[in-house]
Amino acid sequence: MLKKMYVLGILIILSIFILMDTSYAGVTFTKAKVLELYGTVQVKKGGGEKVFNIFKGMYLTQGDTITTGIDSWLSIEVSNGREIKISENSIILISQLNVDETKSTSEFSLWSGGIWANVKEKLNAGSKFEIKTPTAIMGVRGTKLYVTYKNGKSDFSLFSGSASVKLNKSKALNQNNPSSDFVDEIILTKNKHATLTGSNESITTEKVKDLKIEELDVFMLGVIKDVINNEPDYIDRLNADVEANILNANNLSTIEKAIIARTKERAKEIIEMKRIEDEAIKQTQDINMIYQNTNNHTDSLDQGTTTTSTSESTSESTSESTSESTSESTSESTGGDKGESSESTR
Repeated sequence: MLKKMYVLGILIILSIFILMDTSYAGVTFTKAKVLELYGTVQVKKGGGEKVFNIFKGMYLTQGDTITTGIDSWLSIEVSNGREIKISENSIILISQLNVDETKSTSEFSLWSGGIWANVKEKLNAGSKFEIKTPTAIMGVRGTKLYVTYKNGKSDFSLFSGSASVKLNKSKALNQNNPSSDFVDEIILTKNKHATLTGSNESITTEKVKDLKIEELDVFMLGVIKDVINNEPDYIDRLNADVEANILNANNLSTIEKAIIARTKERAKEIIEMKRIEDEAIKQTQDINMIYQNTNNHTDSLDQGTTTTSTSESTSESTSESTSESTSESTSESTGGDKGESSESTR
């Protein structure tokens, strides 16, 4: 009987694995490799609760959540020809990272902070590379872009190629305003960016603005400088037309000056952010201390109640025992006196 049950259990387990293989037939989960990092960078693995420090050469997979601290960043190779760089104070979920025969899917959910993506080659038909924020989605085929989500605002900046930006609720908004100039999505081209403040916001082509070096943060300025220095052939091809472009060696001097200015500003910002972080940590520690003291006090009260109860019980038991003992002694003594008195009378 036990042997039959054992065999049946094995068959059930094998059936489950077969079903799992069928549901993911043709799909292979891929890995992203950590190239470089700086500062405090951590990951919570998909399906787990424990947080690990990220190290160079580490592999990240679908379902992992990445966090970067103050004045920290992380560079990842998603696959050949596709890299992302995550800025400070960011929280990013690797939503999808897989290959299905000739198609690949890379999807990142940006909850805060910023992410630079360098998709060097155009994607195959059916492939997808998307960056999502709580308010909008950006899809690309081959481009260099920067997406941020800060203070409830999503900003999408494009430095080469083209990309689409759409709201999660854009279709519903357009249906409510059929005669307006609302669109389901906006197309960004190089040197353009769009800022969206909420998923309930109207999406129009008026959101598209020109990119300006002086408006970029120090993280993005540093990335642009690296691209210009490390990819000269690409920069030459990009600037073959007459249209001015931010990714241009002629802008290096302006970019370097902007980096120096932003770095000085950042030094003050970092001090302030660390002060706020330290205060938050201290408040958390104080709350934990109060909670611990409250628990200790409650435990002491419980122990005191138990001790009092035990003492009362012991006292009652002792009292009853003493009373019974005294009663018995008195009874025996009285009986003895009566007996002696009778014998004297005789």
